[in-house]
Order: sequence, then C-alpha cells, then structure tokens
Amino acid sequence: FPMKIFADITRAHACEVRSTVTLKRRNIQVVFHQELYDVASGERVAAANITCTCLDAANMKPISCPPALIDIFAPILTTA
Repeated sequence: FPMKIFADITRAHACEVRSTVTLKRRNIQVVFHQELYDVASGERVAAANITCTCLDAANMKPISCPPALIDIFAPILTTA
C-alpha cells in the first residue's frame, strides 16, 4: 500500500501513531489515515491512507458500514 516516508525512521526513537477514520461513498468506504511522529522532535516521519470497503458476506456486494462499527470509530471519526 502507498506509504510516504518523510524522514529516517530507523532511529531508535520513540514514535507516536496518530489515526483518524473517514467514511466515504455513502459510508461504504472506510478510510484509515495514519501518521507516525517522532516523539522527541515532533517531526512527522511517515503517513499512509488505507481504504476498506464494507461488503455483505453473503453476496460480496458493497453495503454501508454497520452502525456498531461506526460507534467504535466514533472517537477518531472525521468528516470528509
């Protein structure tokens, strides 16, 4: 998957992951936005977006994200 590396992340520094979730295409797609920061400098060292599509297990057709899953994402849910 596409990841952007902004700095050397092979250093033995503590890192912090910051994540948000965005629902797209009538809540059918769930996009996870991930950023990795060097704790010591505050510098962003990497970022990635991962897009998942919700599917009906029986017929493999796209469906809206289940409300229970949206509730789990609520603390990090952003609007597009």
